[in-house]
Amino acid sequence: MYKVKFKVRVKELCQQRNWSLNELTLRSGATYTTVRRYAMQPMAKIDIDSVSRIK
Repeated sequence: MYKVKFKVRVKELCQQRNWSLNELTLRSGATYTTVRRYAMQPMAKIDIDSVSRIK
């Protein structure tokens, strides 16, 4: 499992799709804590597997 640093636009993507963070959590299979962390800290080190499930 690799961790890299890049910008994740969770809030913008949710707004474009009219999804809440809860909806994204259900659709991605990631935990709510992970999704929220990505939304609040877009430059955090993240798990590529989690990001790949967010489509």
